[in-house]
Formats: sequence, C-alpha cells, structure tokens
Amino acid sequence: MDGKRFRKSAEDSSRFNFSNVTHATEFILINDLNPDFDLTSIFSAITDDMEVEPKGRNKIVIPKEKKAKLALTTNYIITGVGGSYERRQHIVEFGNFFNKANKKRIQVPKIIGKPLFDSDFNASDWNGFYLYAIECVGRYLREGLRPAENANYKDRVVVTAVEGKGGSGG
Repeated sequence: MDGKRFRKSAEDSSRFNFSNVTHATEFILINDLNPDFDLTSIFSAITDDMEVEPKGRNKIVIPKEKKAKLALTTNYIITGVGGSYERRQHIVEFGNFFNKANKKRIQVPKIIGKPLFDSDFNASDWNGFYLYAIECVGRYLREGLRPAENANYKDRVVVTAVEGKGGSGG
C-alpha cells in the first residue's frame, strides 16, 4: 500500500485503507508513510481481529490468528511511548552507511567491487543476493525476531518528542 495515500481518519475514508485485504492475504506492506502517521490509527488492526471494509461490499472480519502480518516503512519517527506502542512494534533501523560514504566521495563500487543492481550485476551476483535473503529468512524462522539496539532511532525519538512530530530518519 502507498503510505502517502494511507488515510488518517474516518472523515478521510480510513475505513477503506485495507479494502483490498482478503482472508487469503498473508502480508501487508504500508510503504513510505507520511511524517504525521499516527500508529494508534491501526492499533486494533495490529493486535485484534482485522475489520476490512471493501468498497460496495459488506464488511468482513478476519480473526487475529488468520490475518496478514503488517509491515510499515518510513523515513520518519513514529511517535508514541509506552507499552501500547512498544508491544506493537519491532523496529528495524537501516543505517546510512552509503550516504556517509557518498558524502566522503567514496562510491559503492569501491566498497563492494561493482555497482549494485545495474547491467554489471550478473547472474552470480543475483544468486548471491538471493542466497543472502534466503539465509536471513531461514534465521528468522529458526530464531524469530531478535531485538536490536536501534541507538540512532532511540535518540531521534527523544529529539522528535522535544521538537515535534516528523523528525526525519536521516
């Protein structure tokens, strides 16, 4: 789902946010959320049965044991503190290694030996990429979610709380 088009309230037709979700849906990605996204707007969708209201059809309820997993991506801090927020989130912070390298004028090919995902990325490179992804999935299936330190994220949460909503993830 396009996070920029994710509706915030009933007045904005938020009841249709999940209108394409069915009992067969296994994973929902809400990509690139706006800085003012309010996690409380989907609290019940995360932890309870999921109510889905397709346009022009009757509302359906998907039991929490059978509903899709939810993932959100954003470049901003999702504000909110306390147990209600913490138990509904597993933060995965991506670093800014390549941004820092670029600022120092160190190009990706110098770091990894070739450009990522371009015409020089051959079948062997793709196989290595896919193998790494499969290994990550296997580790998740064996070990489950593992807590991360997320030090930069925690610092930005404090800054955002002091300065106001929408602090960029950098």
